[in-house]
Amino acid sequence: MSDAPKRHWFRYSLRTLLVLAAIFGCWLGYQANWIRQRRAAVGWMATQAEHWHHMPIDQRPYFETDAPWTIRLWGEQGLSRVGVVVEPEQVDAKQRELERLFPEADGILVLAPGPGYGETDDPTH
Repeated sequence: MSDAPKRHWFRYSLRTLLVLAAIFGCWLGYQANWIRQRRAAVGWMATQAEHWHHMPIDQRPYFETDAPWTIRLWGEQGLSRVGVVVEPEQVDAKQRELERLFPEADGILVLAPGPGYGETDDPTH
C-alpha cells in the first residue's frame, strides 16, 4: 500500500470559495433589485388607478399565479393580469417595462384614453 495521502474528489481553495460567494452575491443582488422594481411597479399601478379612477376598466393587479422561482424563494407573489391606463405617449414603453418585470403574467393591458376623453368645457380644468 502506498503512503501517499488519499485524494478527495471535492477540494477547493479559499479563492474558489470567495469567487463563488461573489457570484452568489451578484445573483442575490440582481434578484433583490428585480423584487424592488416589481413592488415599485405595483405601487405605480395603484397611483395610476387613482388618477384614472373614472375609466371603465378594472385596474386592480391580480396575484393569482406563481412568480418566477428565483424570486418566489424570497416570498414574491406572481402577477397574473393587470390593466393600466397611461398617457398616450407612454403606452409602448410601459407595456414593455411591465412585461419585463412580470414575465409570468398572462395579460398586461396598457391603455390610453381616446382623443378628447376627460376634456370638459370648463377652462379651469
